Amino acid sequence: MSYDYTVFRAPADGPMRAWPATSPPALGSVAEVKQRLDDLLRDVAWTQHESTWFGGWQAAEGGAELQLTPEPDGQVRFVTIRRVDRATVEHLCARLRVVAVDPQAMTLYRVETGDWTDAR
Repeated sequence: MSYDYTVFRAPADGPMRAWPATSPPALGSVAEVKQRLDDLLRDVAWTQHESTWFGGWQAAEGGAELQLTPEPDGQVRFVTIRRVDRATVEHLCARLRVVAVDPQAMTLYRVETGDWTDAR
């Protein structure tokens, strides 16, 4: 099944409800994040609309859409991935060392445990 996910660096260990009410650590600049995603996914086609970047790719095992919106400091803290399968999200999390939230099921994926847990 295809879903939408948000990936980012967790600001702390434990469940989301125990995290501080601050922005997560930056993933990098738009150029840095785009390069990392290009290296992992190959052939991402990027377009820009105002300050937001949209990327898309197709592969034999599927494809997806990406969205990067930098914060005022120029850093990207969240990547939204649309129309993607869970296995691809897990792969990206492992390679980028980030967590993923499935907002449809309100679950959080952590690479360290390899599990999806209640995100609340």
